[in-house]
Amino acid sequence: MSIFKDKKEFTRSKFRQILKKSSSKIPGSNKTFASHERIKLERSLFPYRKYGSYISESDTKRAIQDLKVLENKTKIREERLKINRQRRFLEKIIR
Repeated sequence: MSIFKDKKEFTRSKFRQILKKSSSKIPGSNKTFASHERIKLERSLFPYRKYGSYISESDTKRAIQDLKVLENKTKIREERLKINRQRRFLEKIIR
């Protein structure tokens, strides 16, 4: 279920609330993200200076693309796996 079905963008606080209330399960694995990890993910992927007060669907797609690029550039397996989990979680939320 897409969170952007009805709206084109969300305020930062509403987006954080959606992440906090969403399922913590990461698709394709039996791992989960704690609520504080999901909030930390929002703060690291969507810095206020770059995205401002609102986060749109195109912003989230851009963040997913950035994660894919970072995942391909990363050489350390554990970091690559962590980035992959973040990307899959974010894709699950917006799709």
